[in-house]
Amino acid sequence: MTESEKCEILQKAKIWFKDSIIENHIKNTLKLSNIKEFNVNPFLLAYLSNFLEGNHDPISIAKALIYPRVLGTSINIFT
Repeated sequence: MTESEKCEILQKAKIWFKDSIIENHIKNTLKLSNIKEFNVNPFLLAYLSNFLEGNHDPISIAKALIYPRVLGTSINIFT
């Protein structure tokens, strides 16, 4: 395989990643602007927040809610 062929494959992969993965992350993030989108278990949420960040302040709770939904769903579709 020539160097130009490798560069072409890499460029196509970058475009695919941008169009598929990142676009889905943005869509998922926009969906999560309403707390009603979440099925919140207050006991589990405090545990997950503490596990993730070591505390359960509002920022940590938000991260425990958002991270799995934004980062987990669209990447797993392609694996």
